[in-house]
Amino acid sequence: MSARRIANWRALDLTGAGRSLIEASAGTGKTWTIAVLYLRLLLEGEAPRTPRQIVVGTFTDAAAQELRDRLRARLLWAEAAAERAAAGEPAEAGGEDADWLAARWR
Repeated sequence: MSARRIANWRALDLTGAGRSLIEASAGTGKTWTIAVLYLRLLLEGEAPRTPRQIVVGTFTDAAAQELRDRLRARLLWAEAAAERAAAGEPAEAGGEDADWLAARWR
């Protein structure tokens, strides 16, 4: 399998039952990227997925706890955005991830 560089998290192909490896130096946004890809898999996958069907791993207990916290926070953020959209309230302002999520509710 050859490595591909993806410049934008929205451009990663999520079809099929494949694997993705995110590898980068400290402080480059790996955990953030994993969290938005996790949310994309739940919302955009070709077949509905549940959190139990998505495996996310890391190497240390501390990193695993950070990842759990970030995934939980990302899901709570998305849930709050969905509730705002259902209530007819304006979408959260700013950021490409907020814009992407607002587009999911249209």
